[in-house]
Amino acid sequence: KIKSCEVRLIHVDCCATIRTISNPDHQHATLGKAGRSRWLGVRSTVRGVAMNAVDHPHGVGSGKSKGNRYPVSPWGVLAKSGKTRKKPNKWVIKPRQRR
Repeated sequence: KIKSCEVRLIHVDCCATIRTISNPDHQHATLGKAGRSRWLGVRSTVRGVAMNAVDHPHGVGSGKSKGNRYPVSPWGVLAKSGKTRKKPNKWVIKPRQRR
C-alpha cells in the first residue's frame, strides 16, 4: 500500500524503498539559458519543416509548406494517430482514490 492509498503487486525479486523525496522542487528549477540545457545533455528541438529535404521528409526548399504529407518522423514513420486506448496495469490491485 502506497501513500496515495494505491495497492500494488510487487515482483518477488524487486527491492525498493518507498518514501517522500528529499527535494520536491527539483523539477521546477529554471535552467536560465540554452547552454545549461546542453550541459544536461538536452538538445534543441528543430522542426522538420525548417530542415532541408535531405534531413527530413517535411524539409523542402525555399517554400514554407510540408506539402500533402502526414506528420512523420525524420525516418518517415508516422508520428501521429497512435494507440487511443490505455492498457490496464496488471501490477495495480486497487487504484488510488480520486477526490
